[in-house]
Amino acid sequence: MRTLHRSLLLAAATISLSAGPLTYTTPNLDTTAVGATKSVSFGGATYLNKGLVGVGTFTASSIDGLGDTLGSFSSFKVDATTWRKNADGS
Repeated sequence: MRTLHRSLLLAAATISLSAGPLTYTTPNLDTTAVGATKSVSFGGATYLNKGLVGVGTFTASSIDGLGDTLGSFSSFKVDATTWRKNADGS
């Protein structure tokens, strides 16, 4: 029993030392063409990713249900062929 206890403590210490936040050093780019779909099967069901299906804007003073400002979002996709720099720099 004592050996098992030591083994469990050692395993817990090893896991604790190696655990930490994930660090990504390269962008996670979605190479799916704009307008194309991508599917994945999981648990006997097939899910279809149709990409961006809605667009909207928020004012800079928008807040969420907790009273925090909407400073960033988890993901978005940009069609680089549709972005242009205007003559005024915008």
